[in-house]
Amino acid sequence: MTNIDDMNNIRKLIEKLSVNHIEELQNKSNYKNGDCEFSIGSEQLKDILNIIKENIDPANFNDVSGGVEILLKKYDSLYQTSNQRLVSMVFNLLLTIFINTTQLERQKYYHILLDTYYNNLNNFTTKWDGSERLPTREEFEAQIKDLVPYVKLDMVRHSEVQGKVKVLESVSELIEVLLYPQIFREDCYKIVTKTLGTSEYMFNKFEVAHSEGNPGLLGDYFKINIFFNFNNKDKIIRCFAKYLPVTNEITILVAKASFKKEIFMYSTFMPLVLSLGIREIKDVAPQCFLTKNDDCIVLEDLSFSKYVLKPIELHAEYDWLEMVTKQLAKLHASSWVYEEKMSAKSGKEIRISELFKENLKEYALNEHEPAGLALLQGCKFMVSYILEQFPDVTQGTELSELKKMVKEAFKEMYKNVGESKKFRNVLCQGDIHANNILMKFNEDNKPESCKLIDYQLSRYCCPVVELLVQLYLNTNKPNREKYMKILLDVYHAELSRILSLYDIDINEILNYTSFLEAVNQFRLTGICIAATYAQILFIPKHLLQEMNTSPEKAVQYYTGDRKESLEQFMKHDSFKNKLKEMVQEMCNEIKRRNS
Repeated sequence: MTNIDDMNNIRKLIEKLSVNHIEELQNKSNYKNGDCEFSIGSEQLKDILNIIKENIDPANFNDVSGGVEILLKKYDSLYQTSNQRLVSMVFNLLLTIFINTTQLERQKYYHILLDTYYNNLNNFTTKWDGSERLPTREEFEAQIKDLVPYVKLDMVRHSEVQGKVKVLESVSELIEVLLYPQIFREDCYKIVTKTLGTSEYMFNKFEVAHSEGNPGLLGDYFKINIFFNFNNKDKIIRCFAKYLPVTNEITILVAKASFKKEIFMYSTFMPLVLSLGIREIKDVAPQCFLTKNDDCIVLEDLSFSKYVLKPIELHAEYDWLEMVTKQLAKLHASSWVYEEKMSAKSGKEIRISELFKENLKEYALNEHEPAGLALLQGCKFMVSYILEQFPDVTQGTELSELKKMVKEAFKEMYKNVGESKKFRNVLCQGDIHANNILMKFNEDNKPESCKLIDYQLSRYCCPVVELLVQLYLNTNKPNREKYMKILLDVYHAELSRILSLYDIDINEILNYTSFLEAVNQFRLTGICIAATYAQILFIPKHLLQEMNTSPEKAVQYYTGDRKESLEQFMKHDSFKNKLKEMVQEMCNEIKRRNS
């Protein structure tokens, strides 16, 4: 292929391929014609390894050799447990594309060809009554992800008859798969093309490295650097990639339930908000380059723009709190502007909860969900433990009575994290602690920009709930007493300012009197949520890592009796002081309500 006519020819070939596949399904025949089956047998492995050995550094051959054998074993397992017809269809599609295109052509047309095939396949769904179910787009993408490594392995054998250039190309791509299984070169094409707005560039290479020292619980993190030349200048796109975690069953359980939420936020909700001209959302969140299936999100790497995390054990000062409070207001106001604009367009009241109900289910703070039950059982144990350890916290109230009131406070929390019937709701970030807040400082060390990251626990509720969680979780008691009223006013004023840019009156949504009423109503819930998060967030990093990499310790802490672990963690002042303070605030608010 060298020109547009050749591209049209391969496109027609892909269209014909989809028709053939549909005919095979309609005829209910065994799908075993041509090279639709996996093409490499064990007897061909030696020949493939010889091709690789001849074209790479001999010092690396043993690693590549082992990787190839692992691919074959994994494929055998995959093929036996999957729908053979659909898997072999996708394999045949990918092999057809790779055999008939070069790297440069795939850079320009790979995703177009996949769309051509799937759309053509999908057009037949209303034209036949076959019992075979065609794959959804998500299933189609998942099969591509599973099968690309094996296609690239098979391409090493195919390339031998196509010349030295094709051999080098195929071998280099197979090595990439073995070195960087987290992301494919074809994904990098998509990222660069999206960033530049054109496919006219020269792709060089990409590199992937595990992100060291990241404190996140609900993801496995990587740095990805993509190197290319554009307009005769060498360029790099630096990415931060987030994948489902692999540490222990509990964090995996929570992450699987909530990962789809973050993909929804980046791939659906934020683009919709931006499409309506609501610019503030862009200032709040990092740029998203790519989402894949339900297990991968690729974002801009903000560390190269001098954004940094505040150590969670350090209490926040006013400038930091003010910037975060204003960013929350931007995020929350964006929801209201979106709803008002959509309501005006449709001529009826529109709410985000109605449009995206399936994307807003609560998992983390829900006693009826397995992940939420584990988290909250542990929190109740922690509160009871703190009350028993520090008698001064319970002063003036019987311990047994206070424990009953704490139990009621958590019941109220379950209710308040849901959609409010009294106050207008927004789409919240849901996990607003220092590890999810990146700040950029100017030369005078004053905050000048802030990004809120990690939307896995996003929820639709009264915005005051999230505001209070932020103020209780990220401050200490002296600073709350000093700045709480000021920051509440800053938040409401920023809401009003942003809404006014779109000719929306804050008093029609949440006037100041109603705002203070909501603060009073949800204060205890904000404290309870902060206490729930703090019991994990403030564990010293080395102990948290040790626990999360031990399945037995993780299960014990997240779902069982926490006493032994708490006794160990309480030896550290940052953990002990934060938890004691949160329980003290909880008890004070309970006493205030009952006085």
